[in-house]
Amino acid sequence: MVSASGELMTAFSLTWYAAMGVHVGLQVGMPPIACVALGVIGPTFGRYLIDITAGKPAKQFIPSEWFVGTAVLTSVVYLVCAQYFAMSIWPATLIAFVVGFCFRVAALWFAWEEPMPRHIPEHIVGEIVPRERLKTKMQPGWEEPGI
Repeated sequence: MVSASGELMTAFSLTWYAAMGVHVGLQVGMPPIACVALGVIGPTFGRYLIDITAGKPAKQFIPSEWFVGTAVLTSVVYLVCAQYFAMSIWPATLIAFVVGFCFRVAALWFAWEEPMPRHIPEHIVGEIVPRERLKTKMQPGWEEPGI
């Protein structure tokens, strides 16, 4: 389990790196879809490496994380602000960051579940353990299990 402050820092860094990935893609003249891909792949792959080297399950594969979805949302919002509304880096980054950060915190707070594919073979599904809400972690007296 990760503490509430760890979850908030992850939400902060994920959205920041997603926006910056799209910004760099636009600066070098990449097509819009490639900019979004850069904004998604950079922070999610970086977090994947952090998780596997720490011996923890990757956030991309944990139910109710909305990790990759947050990176996609942040990247698309930055792209729309920067390219289609012609905003400079600071307002576009701030808007994309706030939208992505609020979405990520809301997903953690309410433990939103990602949609699952309709036809998953039963041997793949396994047991899905409900995730603890961020709201619970923010309560006074909550301690991380195992400490």
